[in-house]
Amino acid sequence: MAEELSRITEEISRRASLEKEKILKEAERDISEREKEFREKKRKFLESSKDSFRKKGELWRNQIITEARMKGKKSVLRKKSELIDETFNKIIGILREKKGDDRGKLMEKLLELTVITGSEKVLPGSSEEGITPGLIKSLNSDRDWELELADKTDRVGEGFILSSGDSETVVDFKTLLEFLREKYEAEVVSGLFGSGK
Repeated sequence: MAEELSRITEEISRRASLEKEKILKEAERDISEREKEFREKKRKFLESSKDSFRKKGELWRNQIITEARMKGKKSVLRKKSELIDETFNKIIGILREKKGDDRGKLMEKLLELTVITGSEKVLPGSSEEGITPGLIKSLNSDRDWELELADKTDRVGEGFILSSGDSETVVDFKTLLEFLREKYEAEVVSGLFGSGK
């Protein structure tokens, strides 16, 4: 019986040893497969991270370039706008400096542009020297108008106010600047900067 017990113990030990080897081999195979899966996941994660960082980097780079271009374009537009303003202000400056007959011709042209009925009252500005009784008389006879020259007004310095009933039209250099910009700005822009390039 001791022999049989010894043989059974050996058989159990042998089978346990085989089972142990089998379990160890399966565990090693399982560990190896999991290591392989982990390395693959790690590789994919790193590639994905690199790709994500590269895309974010490209996006940031493009945003920075776009911002720089926009700042450049805004600066160019601001400088162009300043140049246009300066051009019109110089024109107004030249017109303001006209004296004598040249000043009279300027006021005559402004009256021709603004008179509607021909029976308005003309109120020269407090410092306006170009509107004279002779100019009003000449316009009335040349155009069959009946303009009336009123006393100077303090409401404008240079230029004049046309009055007809309850309606008044202020014609000063600020108004003239607005008129010139509205009418000629496209031509000035084209002359200064070409055909929009």
